[in-house]
Amino acid sequence: MSTTADVLAKCRNDYLLTGGREQRNKLAGAIDASVTSMSFLYDLAGLASGAKVSVGLEDVHVWDTNTSAKTATVQRGDFGSAPAAHAVGDLVTVNSRFSDAQILRAVNDELAALSSPSNGLYRMRSVDLTYNASLNGYDMVGVTNVLSIWQLRYKATGSEKDWPLIGKDLFKYQRDLSTSEFASGQAVFIHDYAQPGNAVRVWYRAPFDPLVTVTDNVATVTGLHAEAHDLLSIGAAIRLTAGREIKRNFDESQGDTRRADEVPPGAQLGGMRALMAYRKMRLGEEAQRLANLYPVRI
Repeated sequence: MSTTADVLAKCRNDYLLTGGREQRNKLAGAIDASVTSMSFLYDLAGLASGAKVSVGLEDVHVWDTNTSAKTATVQRGDFGSAPAAHAVGDLVTVNSRFSDAQILRAVNDELAALSSPSNGLYRMRSVDLTYNASLNGYDMVGVTNVLSIWQLRYKATGSEKDWPLIGKDLFKYQRDLSTSEFASGQAVFIHDYAQPGNAVRVWYRAPFDPLVTVTDNVATVTGLHAEAHDLLSIGAAIRLTAGREIKRNFDESQGDTRRADEVPPGAQLGGMRALMAYRKMRLGEEAQRLANLYPVRI
């Protein structure tokens, strides 16, 4: 998978709908982010007052429809999504079980969770500092969200192009420092000799960044290595199905008549548990991959 769209499609098709179909239409005219009327290319079968229409990353509530004109009066940016401009021919889903906006939120929640200590994944980043023999502490300018430091190396003078390793007991990372001394509030303290005026490269573990649009390249924007992209689809599917059993347990109205015999209580949770077991296995595999790439320094 290379883009956000790939992740959303895999999550929907492979784990949520599993081959099921959702009703679709297309926009007959372009709209900006503020208009409250939408026209459609095909008949409005299924698109009625109270429906949810999803276009790209925007979810829209339908107030009223005109079936002969194929138009609808709508409320833009509903269900926690943001209003946006859309082009002629953009694909529309009607009453989608899981819209792209919902899936993207779940994907970003999964990205945030992957770098937690219990899951053990991260992106490796680096920053160069300039060694000064009169300093111990170096401000981590422009660096945010450090999980931990992996290693430090300094550029040695000479034609050998050597970058000697600074021992792990000879440097220390510290956060929440006084910004009057360290503008970023964080610093690396080096208690080893390096080459004055030369670079000291700091490699550090960082969390993944969120996705914004369906055209985002997952590896470039988030920093999650390509082999682990399937975790986003699996994790998002788990998050989106976790509350569906709660919805079916509401007793304010008549429940699904199929439930007792064909879909017994807990059936949806059973499907979610299978995904959770698969996610756990995949997390272990990708954590080991990172451990091989970036082994613990003695």
